Amino acid sequence: WALNARPMGFAALAEALKAGTVDAAISWGLGLPPGLTLHPIALIRPHALLAEGHPLALQEAVTLADLAALPLVLTDQDLSITHVQVLFHNAGLPCHVAHRCATLDLMRSFAANGLGVGLSYTQPAPRLSHDGRPLIVRPITDAGEEAVVLACPLAGTHDVAEMAQFLKSLIEARSPRASKAV
Repeated sequence: WALNARPMGFAALAEALKAGTVDAAISWGLGLPPGLTLHPIALIRPHALLAEGHPLALQEAVTLADLAALPLVLTDQDLSITHVQVLFHNAGLPCHVAHRCATLDLMRSFAANGLGVGLSYTQPAPRLSHDGRPLIVRPITDAGEEAVVLACPLAGTHDVAEMAQFLKSLIEARSPRASKAV
């Protein structure tokens, strides 16, 4: 395959897929326009990012109820904050957003420095923030999982289905701690 990677936010990606200006895209299964073919490649559970010494860091996993009264640090990218708020709303719990960060790296630093609990589906391998502070990561057991998909604007070609299978195999081989292929 010849790949030309172009990072995009949810809205720009949805528009590019709808307009057919990209052949396929790896994305969360959120906010995508109707009429696309979606090839699920992984299911990923959200995680709480905690400062070293945070009381919840002693637990192996956390729940939305554990997090409901705490200040949250979220990445402010298109649909992400709304998605997290809906998780809490659907569980009948409050969601206290203390900080909105422009990037995942900034959110991780805020969490590692004790400014709140970060929530993220993305888990970079280093367990240190950019400023070198330890970061404790715990799965959120009752928030479900989100699909990562390979989306294409057409009915799907053999090449796209083949690429989806290849991506699934990469995830299975390299990311057993954070996700599972579907």
